[in-house]
Amino acid sequence: MNMTTKSAHNKYWTKELVLAEARKYQTRSQWKANALGSYKAAIREKWLEEAASHMKVVKINWTLSSLKANAAQYSSRSEWKEDYPGAYKAAMTRNLLDEVCSHMTQGKKPNGYWTKEKVLESARKFPSIAAWNAEEVTAYNIAKKNGWIIEATAHMNALAMPIGPSIIHQFLMSHDIEYEAEKRFKNHPEVASKPFDFYLPMFNLIIEYHGKQHNNGWRDDPKSKAEIQANDKIKKDWAKRQKINFLEICVWEVKKSDEIGDLILQTLLSITKRSKQTFELKHRELTKTELKKVQSGLAFDEETVLEEAKKYKTRSEWMKGSSKTYRFALAHGLADLATKHMTFVTEHGKWTKENIIQSAKKYTKQAEWRANESSAYAIAHRKGWLAEATAHMVKGRIIKQ
Repeated sequence: MNMTTKSAHNKYWTKELVLAEARKYQTRSQWKANALGSYKAAIREKWLEEAASHMKVVKINWTLSSLKANAAQYSSRSEWKEDYPGAYKAAMTRNLLDEVCSHMTQGKKPNGYWTKEKVLESARKFPSIAAWNAEEVTAYNIAKKNGWIIEATAHMNALAMPIGPSIIHQFLMSHDIEYEAEKRFKNHPEVASKPFDFYLPMFNLIIEYHGKQHNNGWRDDPKSKAEIQANDKIKKDWAKRQKINFLEICVWEVKKSDEIGDLILQTLLSITKRSKQTFELKHRELTKTELKKVQSGLAFDEETVLEEAKKYKTRSEWMKGSSKTYRFALAHGLADLATKHMTFVTEHGKWTKENIIQSAKKYTKQAEWRANESSAYAIAHRKGWLAEATAHMVKGRIIKQ
């Protein structure tokens, strides 16, 4: 049975009627101008791609003035994005959204829109409170005001915030794209100790997500900024020499999950077009197990790491109690800052480099070594001996959905 959508002219647009109407036109703009009701129905019911499959694709060289003129027809970004996704993406990728959308409202809903049912429906789209609050703050605030917050967030992850990497994980998993997180190219000494955030083997693509520390340094420290940016340049230059496709996603340029997804999608389409391959991307909802995997693998922000560290008196206690935040702190230069209040326990010279390497040889996986001799692992990490000590171990895995 076909779903129907009621138009402003009191006509019910079945899928068959929408497809028949669309066949009358050669371009989407012609269709929209002459039969707006059917065009809007196609968008709402997600029939647009099928209905317009016979139409000519008109490529437009979007200038700043043409983007402004196009955007001026709309009162919200969401409406503009629905009707002219190409223009919207052109503005987004060139960092012009704020300028061309300055006249728009932020999609304010009419009074009474946010019923309890609508609020709960909104909440179900997000894996954490922070993600919900970032993208649909009105729904979140109404839930708090009306005492619906516990019910609305019962399914959500308790960790602080699913920043960029978890959004990328979720996009790749929900589109069944094979990838490897924290990819290391061990046969290349220049980058062997520098993990890349994501590697997509089918597209020979590296995706690097840059949090605000890549632009400002940790806690706005100029020294850490220089170190981070030098490291980024080494990785990017190496990838270019190896002819590996490379995508940088920067938090100061894109913040919303759909914008991150759009950037990845456009990059994949560009890669397949250059190689003259066909490419079809299908979205699906994640299973409960997959959502749990995404949530448990979230990256942390600086505030979360520092708050978590306050719960422990020594580094070893912290590692045993919250190994994920501890390892994140080590990897991102936050360990010294986070452990200032801790008691430093010296093991009377027990962990020399030789002893650490001997300790590591007992294990085949880093997780086993870390669980059984956490202090040896921590010192190896701190002294820069980790790569050598774990060279024999099984590392990394490709996630296949």
